[in-house]
Amino acid sequence: MHVPEFFTQQPDLKSARDKASVDKKIALLRELNKPEIYDIDLTGLVLPGGDLRGFILRYGRLDGASLSGANLTETDFEGSWIVKADLTRANLSNSNQRAVSFQNSDLTEATLQHGVFEGVNFTGAKLGRIKAQRAFMSLANFAGATLDGADLRNADLSHANGVKARFVGADLRNATLTRANLEGAELRGANFENAFCAKPSSTAWRSTRRP
Repeated sequence: MHVPEFFTQQPDLKSARDKASVDKKIALLRELNKPEIYDIDLTGLVLPGGDLRGFILRYGRLDGASLSGANLTETDFEGSWIVKADLTRANLSNSNQRAVSFQNSDLTEATLQHGVFEGVNFTGAKLGRIKAQRAFMSLANFAGATLDGADLRNADLSHANGVKARFVGADLRNATLTRANLEGAELRGANFENAFCAKPSSTAWRSTRRP
């Protein structure tokens, strides 16, 4: 199923007419979502600030979507492709994003607290200043991603790939980094106080100790 052109038109949120258009899009999406949808193509969806709480879209496509500031709490996008999307300041807390591809997407200042991001592809993504306390990010791929100033306290990053990622000024206190690979990562100013790693003698772990 492909998204109608109506869904990809950029709204002017200062216009009452366009605000009604956004509300109509949300209503139509919720009508589709009974109780969940699989394999739907919503490429280019334009819904900044939209309220999609609890929406279920598994193994679909949201490539290039504009969801800046959207409420995506408790959503379930498992296995979907959300590549090169704008998710700046979006709220994905308590959501299930297992095995989603956010490759090259912009999640700057997004909220990911208590969310499930297991096996997610964040390669090349912008994750600066995200709030991801207690997020489950085991097996996530952060290669080449930017996480400057990210709040990752108590997050589970076990088996994650952080090769050549940027964690400048990131807060990883009490985070789990068991077998995480941070080789070549930029870690200047990152806080690893009480972070847990089962193999502190590994090359990947030693790289986190660099000033």
